Amino acid sequence: MGNIKPTSTGLSLSAPTIQRSETVNLTASVVGVMMPEGATPKGSVTFWDGSTQMNANPIALSAGTATLENVGGFSAGVHALRVVYSGDEDCTASEGTASLTVLPVADVDLTISALPAAVTTGQLVTLTFTSANHGPDAVPSLTVTGTLPDGFTAPTFPAGCTLANQKDFSCTVSGPGSGASASVQISARAPLTAAALSRVIHASVTFSGQDPGVYANDGSLSLAVEPYRVYLPGLYK
Repeated sequence: MGNIKPTSTGLSLSAPTIQRSETVNLTASVVGVMMPEGATPKGSVTFWDGSTQMNANPIALSAGTATLENVGGFSAGVHALRVVYSGDEDCTASEGTASLTVLPVADVDLTISALPAAVTTGQLVTLTFTSANHGPDAVPSLTVTGTLPDGFTAPTFPAGCTLANQKDFSCTVSGPGSGASASVQISARAPLTAAALSRVIHASVTFSGQDPGVYANDGSLSLAVEPYRVYLPGLYK
């Protein structure tokens, strides 16, 4: 028993982040401490995703390494992967870990609404950008980007939003689960005008993952701006 050498096992991935439709290679590397020159641990390894064994049969080490290739079928999310080295007559057992991020597949859309639907010059209007997730996976976060209409200003912005060039905005919010939606609201002030005008708001939504594209990721809204008028009794018929 005194001659048994301790070992260190590492687990490396061909990619730390993959799409749900992709596969990944897992490689175990086992190193023995104070082993004779040129000697490497023998024995075998098993690969695990949480409590689920991924290889049906243990894989024998070759020169201290073993690879499980083209592993797929992961669910979206972060997976705590593990490799377990069995040990042999000369080496102790050991384990190694690695984290794999699997990006979601989700079909999201974007709709834009305004309250009030028509505003007078200088009036505040609440713009709401709503993204619905048509599945199949939940989305950790969404980013809505767009441009305020010409002449509109945003006095304040909600948390998670930034404004560039006084008109280009980007807002990141917690993403919705499948069948749910998430919204961003921006308060903007209509421009001063002496004549009625119409402005168009454009925006789009993105996330880290794969979107099948059945639903549109962008949207637009036409917003009417009316000049402010003072009505005096008897002046208008």
